[in-house]
Amino acid sequence: MGTVHEWFSREIVDELRREIAAADNNEVYFCARLQQGRLTGLHVLARGNKECVPAPLPPEGGGGVVVIHNHPSGDLTPSGADIAVAARLAREGYGFVIINNEATRYYVVVEPCAVSPPVPVEQHQIEEILAPGGLVNRVMPGFENRPQQVAMAASVGRALNDGRHALAEAGTGTGKSLAYLVPLILWARANKKRGVVSTNTINLQEQLLYKDIPLLQKAIPGGFKAVLVKGRSNYLCRRKFRDLIRHGADLVDEKDIPVLQDLVQWEQQTGDGSRSDLPFVPRGELWELVCSDADACLRLNCPHFRDCFFHNARREAIDAHILIANHSLLFADIALRSKGADTGVLPEYHAIVLDEAHNIERVATDYLGARVTRLGLIRLLGRLRSARYNKVKGLLPWLERTLAASLSGGDQQVQGVLKAIQHNLVPELLRLEEEVNGFFAAAENFLAQMGAQEIKARLTADLVSAPGWATVAQKGKALLSHLEEAVRHLGALYRSLEGLGPQIFEAVLSQTLELAAIGKKLADQHTALKEILFGTDAALVRWAELDSSRTGTQAQFNFAPLAVGAVLKENVWRKYSSVVLTSATLTVAESFKYMRDRLGLDADLSVQELRYGSPFDYQKNAVLGVATDLPDPEERAFPQALAPAILASLTASRGRALVLFTSFSLLRAVADAIRNQLAAEAITLLCQGEMPRHLLLDKFKADTRSVLLATASFWEGVDVAGESLSSLILTRLPFTVPDDPVVQARMEDLRSQGKNPFYHYQLPQAVLRFKQGFGRLIRSKQDKGAVLVLDKRIVTRSYGRWFLKALPPCPARCGPLAEILAWQAEFLNQ
Repeated sequence: MGTVHEWFSREIVDELRREIAAADNNEVYFCARLQQGRLTGLHVLARGNKECVPAPLPPEGGGGVVVIHNHPSGDLTPSGADIAVAARLAREGYGFVIINNEATRYYVVVEPCAVSPPVPVEQHQIEEILAPGGLVNRVMPGFENRPQQVAMAASVGRALNDGRHALAEAGTGTGKSLAYLVPLILWARANKKRGVVSTNTINLQEQLLYKDIPLLQKAIPGGFKAVLVKGRSNYLCRRKFRDLIRHGADLVDEKDIPVLQDLVQWEQQTGDGSRSDLPFVPRGELWELVCSDADACLRLNCPHFRDCFFHNARREAIDAHILIANHSLLFADIALRSKGADTGVLPEYHAIVLDEAHNIERVATDYLGARVTRLGLIRLLGRLRSARYNKVKGLLPWLERTLAASLSGGDQQVQGVLKAIQHNLVPELLRLEEEVNGFFAAAENFLAQMGAQEIKARLTADLVSAPGWATVAQKGKALLSHLEEAVRHLGALYRSLEGLGPQIFEAVLSQTLELAAIGKKLADQHTALKEILFGTDAALVRWAELDSSRTGTQAQFNFAPLAVGAVLKENVWRKYSSVVLTSATLTVAESFKYMRDRLGLDADLSVQELRYGSPFDYQKNAVLGVATDLPDPEERAFPQALAPAILASLTASRGRALVLFTSFSLLRAVADAIRNQLAAEAITLLCQGEMPRHLLLDKFKADTRSVLLATASFWEGVDVAGESLSSLILTRLPFTVPDDPVVQARMEDLRSQGKNPFYHYQLPQAVLRFKQGFGRLIRSKQDKGAVLVLDKRIVTRSYGRWFLKALPPCPARCGPLAEILAWQAEFLNQ
């Protein structure tokens, strides 16, 4: 400890004093950068009170960053919390200094990392690893030479070196995962940075974790660390779990008691404490009671902090060069950081690779939106208080019993809290539950009058002026009023519990934190529902849905952004120096324009555009046939004609086929129509929805006389090499359903700009999906297969050429179904 450090210029000292005085001499967190021995760019990160202050990570990256924290007492000895913060900052390369309020004395807890010039990834380093005879080839003798892979890796390396973004379309078989992993690993390791690889599907995550990364860890000298990052709610919270074990009878439904007992044994044996490690699936309501939650976390004050599953995983991630995440988790992190949160979901990272990047607009749309359902609200209320079978359970009854047991004599404060629960909060929650049911019943009645079992209705001016909507709006206002009142009561209860003194508050701390977390979630639901029902922001799309299920019809309310480009530009493309977007399907008509327009990758951003063709020989190993004698898909006769056509193809190919639909109802109808005939031919019929996706694919791969009928997600991410997938049937061109509210709104928005929404939105989307579907067929150089398109619009409509041009060159024919099947059968039997 000493007098003011040489880093602190007179201007910096004066600014520190001004900001501390402006904060009433309370604790403040500052950030500055050390350049040429002097601190510059001082600014406030957070303000607190006399005893504590939030400790956010600085948004700045790179070396030389210093966090400065004042101690109003003048004692510069680091506290336990200071040491923990300093350790976290040190992992990111930040320095940490404690000063007094006058900024005349200092204590350097952690020296900042020196500013080092960036170390580039060199072409020869990439070639040493990926080129023929290279390091990967040595540990994997059968490794194929792929010039496209080496070229893509070199381009990704240049993007990282130059601080540029890249759009990289890599055809099937390019080996794009190694092409971005190798330069990202070399760059992160050499520059002491951290990179994120984000995927859309679990399949790709598993490929990276269990195949590609272990291969590179064997091949690359010096090693590197890669970690899978999961969302916080995937982890068991030991404190919440132990509390639940002690008080389970007050909080848990009787049918969950056996599962809770199974969790006790699992908690003692699990490796990482994550839900994916469970050999069974607990009900969502039970897992919510025991999962890790940022709003209910004690952090350093938790008795289980050192053996916390989530924080142990977080510490592993902090030490990693490469983080593997999914798109949803990455966008959760980006959203938190954009709101100025002190920490994100992920540790700090400096470069991003977005694989399966054709999904980014959809994922961002989902994540930046919100949904309100009856079940979601009732679940939250049930965690507070639920009455079943003459038993009352939940946090509030437990609190009442615990507080009543603590009464000694006439403790007026405790009695006051009990009265507030019994006479204010509980009656308000009962009224709120009635309002929830009343509102959703009115919404379901209104939507049911539209005449269909499943409806998505945009909340347009016409709809909200329709007869019957006034009742829904009135019920909605009442629900919002009671939601607001319940949140107010929960906040008052939390403050009252804090005022009971440390001994009682400590006894109910866990449940008090849960109350606060539930209050926050209810407040979020209030904000979302208010925006959906009465909001005026033209940048949002609002709609109501009516879904039918075994338990009846259920209404839900949603909003989503009309466009995501501006949000992505502000929070991703401008914030991170290098983001690589890659997929086998990023271009339409050999141009990235559609993708750039949708994602906000505007001309003022530095973006490389890279295309790498597939190494597979489609001319030799694939054929494309279009049946032209079926009705047009827009004709009523099309569904009836589909089943016989599909049956004829499946019989000719002896199974071995994936049949992709755009409608689940049509899939079911075809399955029912062909099931018996396929059984007679000893061909196994597998249908999406009959079992989990991974089990369906396992059965399909194992049985070479099987066929798989699927829709939606099966148009991509299906990797079945070999004979099991020799025939691919595309029932119709995959245009987005035009009655989807977000699609409707985006088409109207384009129309208002004088653009044709079909050519600027629907057609490009369908082409990308079609390319994904076609890509399911050939998955290795040895694969051979036939594609049958049953939608003749691909040759009868002018836009059909967009689809045909999007495919790799291969022999193609169009004509009557019988001729196409004979030609394809001859090809497959060669």
